[in-house]
Amino acid sequence: VVLEVGAAAALFGAYAHNKNEKYRTEESASVTLYSRYFHADLLSQELDKPTTLSHSLPEELHPNAKRSVQIVEAYQKDRKRWFLGFSSSDCSGDCRTRILEELKQWLLTVSENSRDAASIATRLEYCQQFLLRPSIFKTTNDRSFLNTMAQVCEQLDRLLKHTIANQHNGIETIGQMLSSGLEIVEGTLTALLFVLPDEVTIPGRSRLNRTADMPDAFGLAALCSAAEQLGTQSS
Repeated sequence: VVLEVGAAAALFGAYAHNKNEKYRTEESASVTLYSRYFHADLLSQELDKPTTLSHSLPEELHPNAKRSVQIVEAYQKDRKRWFLGFSSSDCSGDCRTRILEELKQWLLTVSENSRDAASIATRLEYCQQFLLRPSIFKTTNDRSFLNTMAQVCEQLDRLLKHTIANQHNGIETIGQMLSSGLEIVEGTLTALLFVLPDEVTIPGRSRLNRTADMPDAFGLAALCSAAEQLGTQSS
């Protein structure tokens, strides 16, 4: 009996040691990735407990963002820590919970009219980084952490393409206005400055003069040049 108790204690000790080592390795990788992409500390955020949001999502949430939240919460619902047949935790406080809760908070900001392609692209690349680290984020279940991340990446890829397409449609509208004549453009350009895509999409946007009632000639030329280049690329 004493030998059996000793063996069981040794087994439990080895299990606990391996688990702690695994969590430290995952935490280190997670903190490094989050800092690299978002210049913030993942551990400083109060996101240590699993939440359920899928039943009360905002109506204006983009369908791909909504689906991503549902995918994450399906994994969180099934996730349990098992030892000798007993469930020992709801996984509060570990790095995977923090990763997924932070991801859900960001997803809640993505609306149907989202135009921030750069932010979505950054988020997609961040999530893909976990898929490149299977030796750190080891999985055994069919609905695993990496499988969940892969499904989220698929949704983010669709979201990015949709956002870029919306931006391109807006640029084509500007191109049509340009072809209608300079007076029309001058009469509406001030309003357009508030809805144009970012500097990456419209080169020279930052040079447009917003301090005057009308943009200066250089700024107008920059916009015309950008629209002309984009029109050439699309054709």
